[in-house]
Amino acid sequence: MRSAALLGEDGITILIDAGPDIAEQLEQVGSRRIDAIFLTHAHSDASGGMRVLSRWLEARIPSQTIDLHAHPSVIRRLRKVYTLSHLRYRPLRPYATVRVGRLRITPFPVRHSMTPGFPTFGFAFGKRFAYASDVASLPAQSKRMLKNTNTLALDGAMWFGSHIASHLSAPESITLAGKLGVRRLILTQIGHSYPPHEDAEKTIRTYMRSCKTAKPKSAFLAFDGMKIRLNR
Repeated sequence: MRSAALLGEDGITILIDAGPDIAEQLEQVGSRRIDAIFLTHAHSDASGGMRVLSRWLEARIPSQTIDLHAHPSVIRRLRKVYTLSHLRYRPLRPYATVRVGRLRITPFPVRHSMTPGFPTFGFAFGKRFAYASDVASLPAQSKRMLKNTNTLALDGAMWFGSHIASHLSAPESITLAGKLGVRRLILTQIGHSYPPHEDAEKTIRTYMRSCKTAKPKSAFLAFDGMKIRLNR
């Protein structure tokens, strides 16, 4: 399924991205509520499930208006395509922190789309966690902000020896995370160039042991329904 993340703390639940699989993903993890939505960008793998998500929300929390946080251009595209009356649009500015409950979320620009008009954000939750599922490279200010992040979920769409201009490969992601001083790397946005999951995990472990350049303390491959605990 497409990449997405659900974060919960102190009774608050935040969803990052809503691709076409979103209803199945939410059912898989047993989610029953969402307090806020954050979208990384306007490509269909990140926002193509908004109509499905809207129906899901209406069926479970019909009286609640949900804040949807995204780049202004993403919001404009959503308004053109969908009628989502129970969502409240909240435009985001680069590096301007917003609060949802006690959670503080900072959007940071990443370079991803080769098509003009599709700006892309990652999201940082202090130094505890950051999520950047669609990345070709990072601007200098975003790199500075991500320095010494504890857990980073980062684009690793392409397997070893495979390349595409708009995404990172697994070794590129590992190297970037190492240079940033990340402790734990979660490779996400897994593409069709990968071998089966267990084979890929084995190769990544071998690569991490033999890698002589900068690398995070640990690296894991994301999978559908994956759950992780974040340190305070």
